[in-house]
Amino acid sequence: MIKLSNFEELPVILNTLGVGDRYEELLQRKEVIFDDSEENLISLDLSELKLKDLPPKIFDSFTQLKVLNLSQNELSDITKESFAGLTELEQLFLFVNKIKHLPEDVFTNTPNLTQLDF
Repeated sequence: MIKLSNFEELPVILNTLGVGDRYEELLQRKEVIFDDSEENLISLDLSELKLKDLPPKIFDSFTQLKVLNLSQNELSDITKESFAGLTELEQLFLFVNKIKHLPEDVFTNTPNLTQLDF
């Protein structure tokens, strides 16, 4: 079940989630918000949230995620651990951020990545 403060509990037949301005809630209460159902998400939109960094392994339980939109944020440092657990990820959107350099091994954890918009 997904529990967001403005919604009743929703059965997770939801495959796409746009978090909007609730990213801080996601970080602080990930286990409460998703109640172990994040593994069913296929698409996650975290664009335009003024994110400055990604905690290591923040997406590690999003095992079925295929599309991740991190565009139009303020991200500057991305590490290999930022994408740990995203083995099914196919599309990653990172455009309009402050990233100047990507480590050579940054996509080691994303073997199915076929589209990178940077």
